[in-house]
Amino acid sequence: MEWGAQSLYRLLNKDFQSEDQSVLTPWFDYLKLFEIALTKLPTEKRRLWCGTKDNVNKNFIKGSEIIWRSVSSCSTTLNIIKDLLDNDTNATFFMIKAVNGRNLSGYTKYPDEEEVLLGPGTRLSVKNDDLELDDGLKVVHLVEITDNNNEPLPATINTISKTSKSGNSEYISIKNTYSHDKRE
Repeated sequence: MEWGAQSLYRLLNKDFQSEDQSVLTPWFDYLKLFEIALTKLPTEKRRLWCGTKDNVNKNFIKGSEIIWRSVSSCSTTLNIIKDLLDNDTNATFFMIKAVNGRNLSGYTKYPDEEEVLLGPGTRLSVKNDDLELDDGLKVVHLVEITDNNNEPLPATINTISKTSKSGNSEYISIKNTYSHDKRE
């Protein structure tokens, strides 16, 4: 999925981040197939790591709920993420207790990266305020939100909106429709 600036991963995530929902329309058929393919991959219920070169840890407030709009590439190993971010001192790292990650290690060009995907619309709860460790590592602890049966909530994105609340802070909201297969 990586082909430089025009990679499928980057193009899809750019459209997921867009305020204009109509840019997702051409992706719907692909996303349905992608969702089916992801369900066939091994599920990872474990701690995952991902990160960004931006210092955004102050934007995450303990107890708040967030919804990641994009496909999120994670690793089971922090050092892999540090290397991918060139050990940038401004970077923010996310430690995620995931229950519905999808293991790609057997299907990627870089199996040693221990890559796990979190799908678009993954709901997460922030477990700590602005945490900076002694070595300067900025970490946000997130836990994937699931239903009462500890099963992931299957989500289909219906609408995406960006609204402004209390000053300059912008919040992303995604209205999801949840469906559960009742067949036995």
